[in-house]
Amino acid sequence: LVTVGDFSDGDANADGNIVLKVQKIEEKQEYAYIQYVDSEGGYVVGYGVAKLNEYGYFNTSSLQDVPAGYVLDTVGDFYPNADGSDVVLKVHKAQAEYTYITYVDAEGGYVVGYGVAKLNEYGYFNTSSLQDVPDGYELTTVGDFFANADGSNVILKVTKTVTDTPEEPVDPDQPVDPDQPGTEDPTTPDDTDDTTTVDDTKDKDTDKKADKEEAKKDGAPQTGDTTSPVIPVAAGGISLAAILGVIANRKRTK
Repeated sequence: LVTVGDFSDGDANADGNIVLKVQKIEEKQEYAYIQYVDSEGGYVVGYGVAKLNEYGYFNTSSLQDVPAGYVLDTVGDFYPNADGSDVVLKVHKAQAEYTYITYVDAEGGYVVGYGVAKLNEYGYFNTSSLQDVPDGYELTTVGDFFANADGSNVILKVTKTVTDTPEEPVDPDQPVDPDQPGTEDPTTPDDTDDTTTVDDTKDKDTDKKADKEEAKKDGAPQTGDTTSPVIPVAAGGISLAAILGVIANRKRTK
């Protein structure tokens, strides 16, 4: 109501109606709708909604639905459009932090492995930072590489490394290093010949006694256990042989 108060039949018009003026109540808007548009291509990449504060606008820092992979170009406070149309906010693609790699054999052209590279602040990586080059291979192309614009894997060519080296021949005349003896165990007392050692002390004593007895029979002098009876026996044996030879000659003469 614009006009308020008390009214009577006298306030009626010629038609008998009492006319009261009114005006529309302005509804307070709580939300604004948003279109996110690629700043380079000009195409819509997503839609969103922003809650207005008590003053009737929103700040871009409060937005929760910016399309994944995009960053706002324009930031700040925005009022909803008077005609009720969507608020247009421009965005651009966010810089990737990583890029994926396909390692391809340089000669055969087949895939030998996959990897991932972390991009630096300028959006590229250097092959010297790669930690996942397939085992047995080395990079053919090296240097700086940017991530592909379409998000596809960066292709890097590799070649097989030479790992088979001929073994150094062993010199048969080379002596064994005394600091590195062989694995065979040295001979132990258990490995020695099992020949039984005979204590012949008793046999020697017995022989000495027999020699003494033989010497007594032959009349050889006894000077002690240390005197060898061999010499007198031998001497006696030679004299007896000479005597027998003389007797034999005499018989032949007769």
